[in-house]
Amino acid sequence: MDAQTLSDYQSWADRCFAVSREILYTDYYAHAFPGHHNTVNDALPYDDEMTARQQGNSLFIYRKGLMDLYSERYFGIYETATIGEWALGVYRYLEKPAVSPDALPPDYPSADPAAQEAFRQSPQYEAVCWAFEQGILRPEDRLRDYRDEVDNTEICLLMYRTREALHIGDLRVDPDAADSFPGNLQGVTEDERRAVAWALEHGEIAGEPGKQSTLFDDIPESKVTRYRLALFLIKLFYPEIAI
Repeated sequence: MDAQTLSDYQSWADRCFAVSREILYTDYYAHAFPGHHNTVNDALPYDDEMTARQQGNSLFIYRKGLMDLYSERYFGIYETATIGEWALGVYRYLEKPAVSPDALPPDYPSADPAAQEAFRQSPQYEAVCWAFEQGILRPEDRLRDYRDEVDNTEICLLMYRTREALHIGDLRVDPDAADSFPGNLQGVTEDERRAVAWALEHGEIAGEPGKQSTLFDDIPESKVTRYRLALFLIKLFYPEIAI
């Protein structure tokens, strides 16, 4: 078989896989043949306006139980994700292992008793305890409060430490790469520099699937949306469907 024929076959196979993924992501047959599918697909659990790809990815993560709705009828794909939501997604994927509140820093998340009680009653409480216990969150971090909005730098750090804690993937980093930190974010830590270098080196911060872009574009302080968080969880735990 000559090289051109082999290339044509490879392109054809790639297109087949791409179409198959889209069918799964969008639940295509449920829409094409509405009378021949499980009633669980009859109505979406939220009313956001989104593309088919966004719908497929967010619905996948929602049905896996890793993320909650932002409000009663909205997933909130453009709302900013929080540290607590990342911790909760990972914790739920692991089927909620036992945790100890002793892992929390003193006066977390603040010295305000009302804030502490609200935290203890929140869905993120045990997940955040677990994240501190595993070293995914640390008292000295630039962002540490479970309500803090995640920026592009912080998501790199959370992904790196989560993979480290769960022994997932290659965590090697080019020692020279951390010196070329993108953007002008103030107060960035050495841990964040290393995590960003790792994420860039290993393609962990790829932008919208199928496009040649990154989340940075020299703006590491840009916030991570809830939809992006869903993509990161898919890439971490379900890499076979991540595109």
